[in-house]
Amino acid sequence: MTRQADDRLNVYSHPRDVPDLQENWIASQEGAAYFRCSHLNYMDTETGRTGEGKRVAVLKTKSGPDLTLPFTIGPYRHNFVIGERRLGSLGAVGLWLANPWMADGHAPKDIAKLLAHVIANESVDIIALGEIPQQSSLRAALDELPSSARKMRLGRKEDLHWMIDLPDSFEDYLSGLSASTRQSAKRKVRKLQKDFDVQFETIHDAASVDRFLEEGEKISRRTYQWNVGQRLCNDAETRASFMALAEQGRLRCYLLSLDGTPRAFLRGTVEGNLYNYETPGFDPEFAKHSIGTVILLMAIEELIGNTACRVFDFGSGGDETGYKSTFGNRSITCNSYYVVNARRPRALMILYGQTLLTSVKNLAALIIPEGDFRNKIKRLLRKYGT
Repeated sequence: MTRQADDRLNVYSHPRDVPDLQENWIASQEGAAYFRCSHLNYMDTETGRTGEGKRVAVLKTKSGPDLTLPFTIGPYRHNFVIGERRLGSLGAVGLWLANPWMADGHAPKDIAKLLAHVIANESVDIIALGEIPQQSSLRAALDELPSSARKMRLGRKEDLHWMIDLPDSFEDYLSGLSASTRQSAKRKVRKLQKDFDVQFETIHDAASVDRFLEEGEKISRRTYQWNVGQRLCNDAETRASFMALAEQGRLRCYLLSLDGTPRAFLRGTVEGNLYNYETPGFDPEFAKHSIGTVILLMAIEELIGNTACRVFDFGSGGDETGYKSTFGNRSITCNSYYVVNARRPRALMILYGQTLLTSVKNLAALIIPEGDFRNKIKRLLRKYGT
């Protein structure tokens, strides 16, 4: 089914009706700065014969390829968060942009026109664009939105999307790190191997999925990520997804055990020559043993030695001081954005509530100086699971 606004604007309810969607999707990812979502994954998550849960907006252009933006649609909860503590949430109806790279090369005014049309005609509160590069056509389009659609930046500070350009050997990778980081990394691995019987497993086949999810959920429940929604769940939906990835040859996860007990996991997928890193987890009781760093280093070494991956993508959210900047060797300035429907009260509550919370955070950053007291507050804002 297709809803038409004029002869140039179309919103498709069924992605399979969109001309050349797969070809354009694949072509857009060839020059993508990082991985977001494959066409296969997008199509596999369709629900029902009518394709309910998907919307593909198309703006026909006079010359060149049409502007095509694929979305998923459904209920959404915006969380108001300080640190890793959730203060509250507000339910809404949202669209999620599945592939931002399909906007590349198009005029910002055309992208803005299509976004405004979609948010008005689909009766949604927000469009979640996810993390997008600051120097992109999609980001420029947000400054050309009409008054009925407002842009909202989620982060308080600039984000850096970190990656590792993987060399031919692990030693070459280590040599590219700073001397202090390299020495510290080697020391942490040696110390852990001295204090414990360390077992490192690579999970890539269907037969290993059940055990990985069973042990992974136990670890995940003990992390602060569990309380902010970044969970590894041993449920039917996750199991089916991991099984499918294993059958496609894309699954690559890791499990680190100390004295026979799993204490850390790292999950991700192989997407062509790119490793798509997802939220890891480790038992906080072993934080002083740096097991998060050790499993990351072992995973990087395994990918260099046993796969065709040439890029390790750390995913969204990073800065100049975190572990991503320590072990990454390339970054792109990005930020996460919403397009907010200014004609819907619930959407405006999200906009003004988040704006107020961001202002409070900015004020606190000005008042509280860098130092032990500020670091103590940051630690208190991390709520670990039980």
